[in-house]
Amino acid sequence: MHSEWSWDTGGPTSCAAGRMELMCERAVRIGLSAVVFTEHFDFDDAWRPRAMT
Repeated sequence: MHSEWSWDTGGPTSCAAGRMELMCERAVRIGLSAVVFTEHFDFDDAWRPRAMT
């Protein structure tokens, strides 16, 4: 899963804010034994919209 801190979710001020905690709470409720959050680390910034550069 991607957290609210991943660039493609819009960051911590986006509507994704707080979702990381909610995803963990849901994982516990449904009995998952582990959850993995992955983030991006892109060396090339060609994908970035001009507003982000």
